[in-house]
Amino acid sequence: MNKSPGVALLLSFFVPGVGQFYNGDTKRGLLMFGILLVSWFLAAAGGIGFIGVFGVWVWGMINAYQVASGKTTMM
Repeated sequence: MNKSPGVALLLSFFVPGVGQFYNGDTKRGLLMFGILLVSWFLAAAGGIGFIGVFGVWVWGMINAYQVASGKTTMM
């Protein structure tokens, strides 16, 4: 696969799901980006969505790094 774990991590740092797209994991990237959008909507509506925003942000970075480094597989 030869993807850089650092680049995957950095992409997911800025936008959750983009690191997964970089790794070729389109399904997981769409899932993360969808969760991010719903969480932002919930955060704007009442505040509870910030937990989801933070959770998908951290999940995205960890997963993108692990997949790019070969420590875990794609969906």
